[in-house]
Formats: sequence, C-alpha cells, structure tokens
Amino acid sequence: MNDSAIEHDYASSASIQFADPNESTGNYTGLTNITTAFQADMYVNFVLPIFSHTNSTVKVTGNQATEDSSFLIQGYNTDGNALSAQVSTHVVYVHQGGDWLISYEVWNFTFPPAPPASG
Repeated sequence: MNDSAIEHDYASSASIQFADPNESTGNYTGLTNITTAFQADMYVNFVLPIFSHTNSTVKVTGNQATEDSSFLIQGYNTDGNALSAQVSTHVVYVHQGGDWLISYEVWNFTFPPAPPASG
C-alpha cells in the first residue's frame, strides 16, 4: 500500500489494531505508523493474496459510519506453502471536510491450525 493512499483514506489521528491469536496484537496510531503496519505487518506472510467470501454491513449515523466485514485471505508464503486466514474487521469512518476518513479500524485474524510435523 502506498503512502498517498494512507494519507487520503485515514484521518491523521486514526488508529488500527491487528489481532492474531498466534502472535502479539499490534496497535498503530497516526499515518506513519499505519503505513508501516500495512507495509511490514499486514500481509507480509502472503504472496499475491486472494480475497474471497466477502461480507459487509454498513451503518451511517450523522457524521459517523461503521462497517463490519468478514473475508477469507488465501495465498502462499515466500517458501511456497499455502496460507489462509479468516478475517473480521470493524471500521469507523468520520465525515471531515467533505470526505469520509477512517478513524479507527480493527482486524481480527483466525488462522487454521498448522498441520502436525511429519517425522
């Protein structure tokens, strides 16, 4: 994701939380930290991710909107092993200066259990 997309889509005080039960949860606030999260943490394990089974619900109240979504990410890691994760998201948008900007976002990842090691 390029920096200009982050600057255009996120409020300057926005924050993101990534939750993965297999790793520590990451919290990122501000445009620079959000850019780092998408470049280094978000899809680092997925080579050419494919998104499917997408579902989304949007609710708008005044100058705020919420979107709850779920989807499946599938792809391969850099070693060629298949990866998949079920993801649920909660996004809060605020209406500022004629634009809808992301002010808060939570991504929860659920990975299937790793196959047992052969031996």
